[in-house]
Amino acid sequence: MDKAVRLILCVREIKLLKKVYKSCKFLAIMKILQIIVFLIIKLLLLPLSIIGYIVFVFKIMVYGKKRDIPVTSTNPLFAHWILHKFRLRKDEDGAKIISSLPFISGAGFWLMMEPSIIANRICGYIPSLAKIHEPEKASIASFDNCKTEFFDKIMEKNINRIDYLY
Repeated sequence: MDKAVRLILCVREIKLLKKVYKSCKFLAIMKILQIIVFLIIKLLLLPLSIIGYIVFVFKIMVYGKKRDIPVTSTNPLFAHWILHKFRLRKDEDGAKIISSLPFISGAGFWLMMEPSIIANRICGYIPSLAKIHEPEKASIASFDNCKTEFFDKIMEKNINRIDYLY
């Protein structure tokens, strides 16, 4: 009887492993398709992306230098905008702030990111810039997203204990 039970469990494990393998294979194919869709969109919109990048960098460098504003001071805002646009974090106000700052070209930033956003809407593509990794696995590009997530968790945990000053 003991051998029969082990055999049944072994067969169940094999069936489960087959399902997991098929699922992983499906996910790998989906990831490849997402990248292909993104590359097609990126190639089609490459001239607009380049123009957006030039306008964005020029405005932030020139205006920021005139006003003595460090370029890196806006990185958390960009993280909020990116996470919001890729539907990883709801933050209407953070997205609006980016466009209202005088030293940031909202149109340039939008044109620069538009191929990724379109690919996200079509097939769920998420660039590494918009992913939220564990802090140990974060890259330089996704580090601000980790910080944003970290502070969001702190705020959620402590929001009811904070005294507001008016």
